[in-house]
Amino acid sequence: MPQEFIQSFPAAPLQIRIGVDGSLSDLKLTTCQVKIPDCFRMEMDGTVKNVLDSLSREGVINLNSDFYKMDFLSSLTGGVVIPSGMNIHGKAGMKGNDLFTETTLSQKEGKVQLNAEYNLLKEAFIRQIYKSVS
Repeated sequence: MPQEFIQSFPAAPLQIRIGVDGSLSDLKLTTCQVKIPDCFRMEMDGTVKNVLDSLSREGVINLNSDFYKMDFLSSLTGGVVIPSGMNIHGKAGMKGNDLFTETTLSQKEGKVQLNAEYNLLKEAFIRQIYKSVS
């Protein structure tokens, strides 16, 4: 790790909480929470069925994130940081070899929606829709 990152990492602890139930045929992510108080909070939940079967697997993971103070990452990202007040909410899923996401990034009154699909076998995007809403 770069020394600058180590020095700028928040004094607050990184907290990770994960709850998983079920089996490989019906897996439930009951909770997944990752946060550093006063910096960011990410929460996920969802289900995946038939995890090991590439043809019949399917699932959806819901994501809700709020970012407050992410400056400490700048040494790892070449100076690019997630702006304070940014929210990312949406879902990602899979059905067989098709992946999808429906995600909204927002900050104050600005909003960007991303809807995309990707096929693992074809290694190709099926569609992408970006929509900026003010």
